[in-house]
Amino acid sequence: MDIEFPNGGVVELFLHLLDTFGIRIVHSLGIKFTNFEDFLKIAKDLVDRNIEIEQFAIENDGEVQDVVNFMPMLNQMNITQELQCSMKFPPDFHFDFVKYPREISISNSSWFTFDQLMDCTSARVELKNSLFTNHDLDVFLQKWKKTGTFPNLRRLRIHSIQIDIESPIQEMILPIQNVDNPMIRVLMRNYIYPNIFNPVRVSKDDGTEGWLKVDVGNWPEFNFLM
Repeated sequence: MDIEFPNGGVVELFLHLLDTFGIRIVHSLGIKFTNFEDFLKIAKDLVDRNIEIEQFAIENDGEVQDVVNFMPMLNQMNITQELQCSMKFPPDFHFDFVKYPREISISNSSWFTFDQLMDCTSARVELKNSLFTNHDLDVFLQKWKKTGTFPNLRRLRIHSIQIDIESPIQEMILPIQNVDNPMIRVLMRNYIYPNIFNPVRVSKDDGTEGWLKVDVGNWPEFNFLM
């Protein structure tokens, strides 16, 4: 099969292939700072065509302001499976998700607020360098225990320097662990088995089980698996 190369560059070729083959799903897309303008053109066309993007990545390089300016478009994109973001935004950065993909992983997540966590519909959430406190995580678990809340959630992992031994979470003194439960793991998708070592069993009001471990020290982390 011969494909006529369109006039123009990489962007024109990409869009030409979408039209030629009737492509409705893009497996993976990321911000490439080698040619940010080309990326913006592609992103805008994918939004206009309402094309599904399974995986989307924002790396921690390039001009931060370019990404800040781009972020409103993120809510217009049809990202369905996974969002990875490692960009370190300025302290005054603010962004609210309109919708969530199935999985989100944010490496510098101080901008991801507690309200967003409470509204999140993702199955897997991993947040590093967050600012959540023991109280925040306690309130999250109080809501999770209620019947019908967080129906999609299977994995929540939060690293925060604000996690400490000063106050309990669900009346449990930190660190929270149980050495009698050496490892728990669950199947999420595509044979991915996230696991948790030495967790404590917690339960929702309807009897649904979850597994919790909270570490303190050099890497304070809240690890929750359902």
